[in-house]
Amino acid sequence: MKYRNLRAEMARAGDNNSDFGEIIGASPESVKKKLAGTTDFKLKEMKRAKKRYGGTLDYLFGEDGEP
Repeated sequence: MKYRNLRAEMARAGDNNSDFGEIIGASPESVKKKLAGTTDFKLKEMKRAKKRYGGTLDYLFGEDGEP
């Protein structure tokens, strides 16, 4: 599964795709594509996610949590 740690942090915070989209400034449909790996996250989106959920970018966006 792509972005396992990001998805786990979203679940811990109770955020769905719509909530996450508001956090990073993207539509729910765009979030769905990003989480599926169809489109890439922009650096500013990744930084906003890091601010919300903590950890490192490698933790949130690395493959299975690995850099």
